[in-house]
Amino acid sequence: MSKHFFTICFITMLSMVTRVQAQPVEIKDINELKALEAKGAPAPIEDPRIPDSSDTAAIEDFIRDRFENANLIFDRLPEDDNPDSMSAVNVQHSEEYIEDANQDKQTTFDKIYQEAIERITKQDEQEHQDMIKNRQKLAIQTQNEQQQKQWRQEAPNFPVVNVYLPPHNERVLAPAQEHIPFFFSEIEILPTGQVSINETVVVIANGQKLRHGLTRALPLYAVSRDGREQNITINLNQVSINDTIIPYKVKTQNGYNHLVPEVEYTLNPGVYTYKFNYIVNRDVWDYENFKEFYWDVTGSSWNLVIARAGAIVTLPGIKRPLGQNAFSGIPGNLRADVAALKASDNTAAYISTVPLYAGDGLHIVLSMDKSEFIEPDIYQKFSYFLDDNYGIIICLLAGLAIFIAYYLSWQGIKKDTKTKTTFSKSGPILRYLAFDKIDKISFSSYILSLYRRLLVEIKLDEKSRPQLIRTNKSSTSLKWWEKKAFRTLFNKQDVITFAPENQRRILSTYQQLQKGITRYASLLSNRLNLVYFVASFAMLFGAETAIALLGNNFAVEYTIMISTTLGFTVWIWLLHKKFKRRWLSIIVKIIALVSIALDWFLLSFIVPFVSSFIILGIVWGIFSYGKIFARRNGLIKNSIKEALDYKTYLKNNVEQISLGRNFLNQQENIHALEEDSSYPQTPHNREFYKLDIAQKIDNLL
Repeated sequence: MSKHFFTICFITMLSMVTRVQAQPVEIKDINELKALEAKGAPAPIEDPRIPDSSDTAAIEDFIRDRFENANLIFDRLPEDDNPDSMSAVNVQHSEEYIEDANQDKQTTFDKIYQEAIERITKQDEQEHQDMIKNRQKLAIQTQNEQQQKQWRQEAPNFPVVNVYLPPHNERVLAPAQEHIPFFFSEIEILPTGQVSINETVVVIANGQKLRHGLTRALPLYAVSRDGREQNITINLNQVSINDTIIPYKVKTQNGYNHLVPEVEYTLNPGVYTYKFNYIVNRDVWDYENFKEFYWDVTGSSWNLVIARAGAIVTLPGIKRPLGQNAFSGIPGNLRADVAALKASDNTAAYISTVPLYAGDGLHIVLSMDKSEFIEPDIYQKFSYFLDDNYGIIICLLAGLAIFIAYYLSWQGIKKDTKTKTTFSKSGPILRYLAFDKIDKISFSSYILSLYRRLLVEIKLDEKSRPQLIRTNKSSTSLKWWEKKAFRTLFNKQDVITFAPENQRRILSTYQQLQKGITRYASLLSNRLNLVYFVASFAMLFGAETAIALLGNNFAVEYTIMISTTLGFTVWIWLLHKKFKRRWLSIIVKIIALVSIALDWFLLSFIVPFVSSFIILGIVWGIFSYGKIFARRNGLIKNSIKEALDYKTYLKNNVEQISLGRNFLNQQENIHALEEDSSYPQTPHNREFYKLDIAQKIDNLL
């Protein structure tokens, strides 16, 4: 109850100060008055500690008594008197106002607001006192023409509206411009370190900036004195507008936790009282000898002027704060124009003595005794640890899972576990697998494979030179690398003799064959690696999805993480790629390294510094493992063993293979695996026997 009493006293001080300085009068439009006051004002709160509002002397004594101990923390700093500072405020005023404001050291809005009150108070003081005493009577008897005339005569010559200030609906007049005439926050710091906040925000809307109602922006992080950050979580309890509960939700975007309506609505022009009730977790920092609470009471994200702002803070125990500070403005340009009032030992109140402009905030800092708090248990500490380091933990788990998968796969390869391959069993490929060679025997075995497929006829010309005659122009039975070599060999010719005039053509075919076999083997090796690449990147992308879901803005963070990861993939691939020209290789590698640095720099804004390094390391590790698996003792190890076993098979089954078409089908493999000596010419294979011509081709090459 004591907390609410001090709250009432504090709000009363805010309203009474204005009332003593300037007695308000009603607006000139009686229809507007009837619409705004249809329900009538509630009965005033009866409390003997609060003086009668009609007793001016008692009110002055009441305020003076409470301001005697007010602690104005610093002298007020000079304010910016630049008229351009009003660019974000929608206020209409005369040229006379602007001229007077420029001559005054006060800000433009300060001048306008003050002169609005002064113009209201130019009427006779006694007439205002009588009018205030009879306000309810005048409001009820609005049909009386004489009274309506009196209202119009006494109304100021600029638009104003009635505003009822909580908690007991004290009525004041405010300029009818879109702004916040009143912002008050009740803050209760709980022994658990949680902070319960009840905010009352009175707004005047005219359909400009508040077309879709009020959105409350709250911070994402709490920052310690030494620059450390920890996540703030918001538990939203309730939001009401003019005492009607409206469904709101917490939405994280643009660097803030936003309290936004679940269903978008249109806010018609008028005066509205918003009440926000929520709990803030982890905004109290724990230091060695004390606890500290910092809070931007009003938030520094409003694009509206706040005429009056204040807060009352209740500490968790009975002890007074160890220290306190209060400022207004923005970080880097803070002003000490905030009055701190002592309500009780464990309660502190703060009033901003000047209006807060667009972007300004009311900042308070309280240091408290650690003994007033309950220390978190192990479960809470572990939960806090996960909140602060979830990005690093998820990245580490993803990297560990990928490493374990590769390790188990490598162990399986070492144990000669059978691996399905799609390697062609043609002569050149078997030779590459068995001996890691692409040489002249590979070329002649390729010619024998063309002979087996009935694409060429092989014979000796009149000078006993090997001669190839194309018998079929269709090469659909060949693989892509075999087709390229075939077109290079028989380009616009049907007969090729191994003679000096065809040396360049044959050499080009040989080089084309080398490139084709190398690339084909590399692609097939990468195809075997594809399963590992897909699984690894799937785990990495899954980890990034989890980080984005737990982060502050899923769409933005996920997009940046995925794009930078794909960027890492491209640039690291270019770093591993070999180029023929050294200067080109150097340029590409420099571009790749710079791009990796830029991607990492961008990623470090979204995820923790360590997490960005882990993601980069995972991508690099995936490529490194891919290179290891592509080695001859890697994924193709079993294919190499199969090729060598095939050589043994050819050697042990000479009689069976030498018969008829069996020999034709195996002739290129016999030559590629160097088993020619095991297969002499016989009556059974004479029709297809070309090993002797293949050996002549080897000698000519």
